[in-house]
Amino acid sequence: MKRKIGIITALAVVGLMMQVVAARAAESLKTGDVVEVLFLGDWRPGTVIKGNARGMVVAEYEFAGAKHQGPFRRNEVRLAFETGAMSPPRSWKDSEGKLIARAVVASIDGDKVTLRKSNMKETTVSISSLSEDDQDFLKHLKKEDKSGTTETPPADENGGPTTTASQPTKASPAAIEVPRPPPVEQFAPCDESDSFTAPMTDSKTRPALEPDPVPKYLVIQQGGVAFPDENPHDKIGAVLPIGGKDSLVLTAVESHEPGNASPTRLLWGSMAKQKIVGQQLLPPAEMVLDYFPPAHRLLTCTTVKGEQQFERTTVLTLWEVLPTDKQVKPVVRWDAHVNDIVDRAPWARLINGNIVVQQSSGTGVPNASGVPNAPEPNLPGPRHGAVPRPGGMGHGHELMAWDAAGKKMLYRTEQKSFLAPSPTLSGGRRYLFIPEDRQVRVLEAATGETLLTLPASRMGTTAVTDDGRRVAVLDEDKLRVWNLTDSSVKPQSYEARAIGAMFPAPGAPLNWIGDDRVMVTNSAGHLVLISLPHKMPIWTYEFDLSAHVSSREQRGREIAAGYLVYSASARKGFQTLMAIGAVALPGPNVDEVVASFDPESLVVLKPGMAVRVEVKAGDNNARIEASLKRKIQANGWKLDPAATIVVTAEMTRGETQQIKYRKLGVPGPSSEETITVTPEFSIVSVKVNGKPVWIAATGIPPFIEVPQGKTLQDEIDYYQKPNVEFFDRVEIPDRIRDPDKIANGLGTTKITTRGLVPK
Repeated sequence: MKRKIGIITALAVVGLMMQVVAARAAESLKTGDVVEVLFLGDWRPGTVIKGNARGMVVAEYEFAGAKHQGPFRRNEVRLAFETGAMSPPRSWKDSEGKLIARAVVASIDGDKVTLRKSNMKETTVSISSLSEDDQDFLKHLKKEDKSGTTETPPADENGGPTTTASQPTKASPAAIEVPRPPPVEQFAPCDESDSFTAPMTDSKTRPALEPDPVPKYLVIQQGGVAFPDENPHDKIGAVLPIGGKDSLVLTAVESHEPGNASPTRLLWGSMAKQKIVGQQLLPPAEMVLDYFPPAHRLLTCTTVKGEQQFERTTVLTLWEVLPTDKQVKPVVRWDAHVNDIVDRAPWARLINGNIVVQQSSGTGVPNASGVPNAPEPNLPGPRHGAVPRPGGMGHGHELMAWDAAGKKMLYRTEQKSFLAPSPTLSGGRRYLFIPEDRQVRVLEAATGETLLTLPASRMGTTAVTDDGRRVAVLDEDKLRVWNLTDSSVKPQSYEARAIGAMFPAPGAPLNWIGDDRVMVTNSAGHLVLISLPHKMPIWTYEFDLSAHVSSREQRGREIAAGYLVYSASARKGFQTLMAIGAVALPGPNVDEVVASFDPESLVVLKPGMAVRVEVKAGDNNARIEASLKRKIQANGWKLDPAATIVVTAEMTRGETQQIKYRKLGVPGPSSEETITVTPEFSIVSVKVNGKPVWIAATGIPPFIEVPQGKTLQDEIDYYQKPNVEFFDRVEIPDRIRDPDKIANGLGTTKITTRGLVPK
C-alpha cells in the first residue's frame, strides 16, 4: 500500500531541512513564482514578491481569510513540484554514483520509492539500487514518517479560536497541572546588516501603504463574567480581547503573595455566553503579554535567577493554548536582554505565531538625567514647560525582533527617544509605529524594513484606525492625522492645547473610537473622548473603585473594535469576586448630548473679535509685541486698545532653587545629582475679563538630555537664559473655548461593574 505524507510536523521539517540547506539554496526563485510557504507548521499557497537584503524570500500568502506578506528563509519556500512531497529536492544517484534525477520523494511503497522531478514527471526505482547516502536518507525519512502527522487546531470562519459544547464552563484548578517551563536559551544575535537605523524622510513624498485592518475574528460583544477571588493576593494582570464567535476575552490572574506565589491562572471569558469557558495554569510569576489567535500562541515574561548573586534575567516564553485545552504547551523560552532595573513587564507583541517584537532599554542606559524630585513651577504649557531641544540621542532604547523557530534575533533598531513611549501595531500586526523624539518611524514589523517616517515631537503616542488607513500621532504640541494609503492627502493638524489634550498621561495609549474620535488617558487616570470635528474633548470616563486596571498597568484594560475591555471586583454576600467586562463606546447619552449642543456657546474668542496686547519684557518689548501682532492678524482678530480680551506676554526671572535629578536606569544614591538654577520664564496668555483662558510657557523641564561631553549643569544653564525666540515659535489658536466649560467635556460616565453609567 502506498503511503503519502500530506502534512508533516514542524519538527520533522526542521530535521529534514538541516540536511539539505545547500541543496535547497540551489533552487532559484523569481518574482511571481507560485510557491508554498511554511507558516506555523503548515505549507500554505503563496506567490514570490521579492528577495530582501538578508537573502530571504518575501512572499504573499493567505491565512485566516486574509492576505499577508512576510519574509521566509529559503528552506521555508517550495515550488509546485514539492507540494505534498515527503522531502525537499535533492540529487539522487544510483549505486555506481551516476545521477538519476534531481527530485523530491513523492511516496515510499515497501522497497520502492517514487521520485518527482521539477517537470512534475514521476519515476519509481528500487531503494536498493540507490547510493548509500540516498538509502540512509530514506531510512531517516521513514523514521520521521512513523511519528505521524499533526493537524492545526480548529479555528472559526474568521481565523479566531473556538470553544466546543463539550468544554466545561468551569475548570477545577486542583485538576489542572502546572506546565514545566522550557529551559532558558540564548538566541543567536542578528547580523550587523539586520540592525536598522533610519534618518528623517520627507513626509511630502512618503510612499502609500496598503491598509492593514483589524482582523475579522476580533468581534467583541457587550457583556461581563464574574469568577471567585481565590486568594486576596491575586490581581488581574492582563485582559486581552480575543474575539471569535464566542467573543472571548483572555484574562490573566497573577499571584502577588510574598514568598508563596501561586500559579498564574488563564481564564477564557465568553462575552457571548456570559461565563468562563476554559481555564489553564502557568508557572508562578508568569506575566501575560500577548496572544495571537490564529496560531494559538501565548507570549509571557518573567524573571529568573542569574548565575551571580542578586542577578535576575528577564525571559520571554512562547506557549500554545486553546480555550478548550486542559494544559498549555510550552514552546520555547529565551533571554530577552532587558536591562531595566525596574521589575516590570517589557512591551512585547506577537507579529504572528513565530515572530516577537520587544521594546528594551538594550545594552546601554540613558545618558541623561531623570525626574526632578522638586515640584514643577505652576505654569501650564507643553508638557509642564519642557522645551524640545536638539542634541545627542543615544538613549539605549531599542526594538528587537525574535525568530522563535530559528532561535535567533531577526533584527534590532534603535528607538531614538528619551522617554521611549510604547510602539503601536496596526490592526493586522503588519506595521510597527515607533515614536521617537523627532519622528514616528513606520516599519514592516516582520522584517524591520523602514517604510516611512512622520514628523513629531517627543513624548508622542500613536493609534491606527480599525480599517488600517489612517494613523493619529499625538505629541506635546500637535495631534496629527495622516492618511497612510494616500500620500497626496495632507495631514489634518490640531493644536493639542486647543482640543484639551495638553496633559495626557506620559506613555498612555491613544485609541480611535469610530472614524472621527480619539480617546486619551489624562494625568488623573480618566479616559477622555475627543471629537476631531469639534476640536474639543466631549466626554470623560472615570473608573469607580470597583473597576480597576492591572497591578502593573501593562494590558490591564484594552480598547479594541470600539469596545472597552476592563477588569473589576465585586462582592456577593461575603464572597469577593473578580470580573471582566466589555462595553461599547461611547456609551449611553453621549451621541445625543453631542448632537444637541451648540459648539459656539463655548467659544470666548474667535476671528472678528477685538483684543489688545500687553507686553512686559524689558528691552525685548518691541520685538515681542511685533511678533504677537503678526499672530493676531493671522488669526483674524482685531486690535483695539480698549478691548477687554488681552493677549499678554511676559518674561520674568524666577527664584534661585535647588533641584535634585535622578539618572534613568542607574540605581542607588549615585544616580542623584543636585543642581542650582535660577530659571527664566517666557509666558504667553489670553485673558477674558481677567481670567486666563489659554496659556503657554517655558519652564524647568522634568527630563533633561545630557549629551556626551556635557554636564547636567551645562544643560540646565540653557533655562537660565532669556528665551525671546519662544514668542516667535509659539502657536496661538484662532478659536479659544472657555477652559472651565470644556475641562471634562459635555458629560461624565462612570465605568463600573454594571457597565457604563452616565452621571
